[in-house]
Amino acid sequence: MKDALQQGQRIRGDYEVVRVLGTTAVDRAYLARAGHRRYVIREFNPPAEHERHLTRITAHIERQVEVVTAYSHPGLPHIHEHFVWDGLVYLVRESHDDPTVIDVLSHMQGPPPEEVVRDWMRQLLDVVAYLHRQRPPFVFSGLRPNVLTISKKGVVRLRDYPTPCFLPTALQWKQACILAPGYIAPEQEGGREGTPVSDIYALGQILYFMLTRTDPVRVPYSRDGLKASRDITETMLNLVDRTTRRHPGERPQSVSSFRKALQVDSQAPAERAVDFTLDPRAIDIDGIQRGEVVRRQIHFRSKSGRDIHGTVHSDVKWVRFKFEAFHGSQVDVDFTVATQDFELGQSYQGAIQFDTDAGANTVRLEIHMAPTLGARMAKGLRSLFKGRADADADF
Repeated sequence: MKDALQQGQRIRGDYEVVRVLGTTAVDRAYLARAGHRRYVIREFNPPAEHERHLTRITAHIERQVEVVTAYSHPGLPHIHEHFVWDGLVYLVRESHDDPTVIDVLSHMQGPPPEEVVRDWMRQLLDVVAYLHRQRPPFVFSGLRPNVLTISKKGVVRLRDYPTPCFLPTALQWKQACILAPGYIAPEQEGGREGTPVSDIYALGQILYFMLTRTDPVRVPYSRDGLKASRDITETMLNLVDRTTRRHPGERPQSVSSFRKALQVDSQAPAERAVDFTLDPRAIDIDGIQRGEVVRRQIHFRSKSGRDIHGTVHSDVKWVRFKFEAFHGSQVDVDFTVATQDFELGQSYQGAIQFDTDAGANTVRLEIHMAPTLGARMAKGLRSLFKGRADADADF
């Protein structure tokens, strides 16, 4: 592994290193800044013993980084960009200060109420369900509480993707065993590729941790132990029991099944109240020429009339905002779409997220590039011949 960059050094000339946040056997995280903004930058740096396979491993990591960069969900990390620099793959995400699940639980007096845990888990399951719906399904290795954050409003998000997610299977399970012992499914410990049912096991162990504040590595789950540790409904007890079974066939087979079991004997809470409206909620822009700069505006309005503080960001790098932080009871958010890297005739999707002290919401954005000159000519000819055929049919 290459030596860590030091404070003041630059990554690709754009980002100044503030400090090293952490290091594993295959990657390193830096806090860095560019202008007035701060970012967390992952540097994927496989160890020297894998030098023979370094090109293949790096190519695999780069493909996985490209995959996660395309994802868009309010509960996922906001990725700014990714690139290869000096032979290594880098992933840049926005930095935020929400505490991890571990931090939140450590400051609570006793285990959290069961209904609070249910709400946290519902939000986490929404994120994992989104990832499992991808084709192919995105499966975690190494999902554990320290990659989950909870905001002051109780919003659960994935702070970052666990390191093993980016690695080939042969390295993935070994790193997951090191980084997330107790949370990796038993079938993965032998080197098998993870499946959505493997994630169910990790989610069950996270549920156990949320209910008890007990690390399953230090105190492995047991039904009797959980029952003795706190007052808990039989439904929740059965759910933890089923999701942490060693044999994958004995667990719930999907996130949907997990979620249904979580809601038994419990009223699902109303959708999280958001004290503002966005207009429009979806933006479709047609017939854009490459290189054209498109300007648009979203109107933000507080329902209560009080000033609301928030930030706005996008999950795609081709959106630029005039101001990324705002406050007020009514705000017009100006942004531009830069299309110089777009291909004619293609469509591009993204999302603009509003994170505020009154909740979070999203505006969908879709760009349809104008067809190529050849496609336009072909369309015109088809229209011409169709017109002639229609004329002939009249006689």
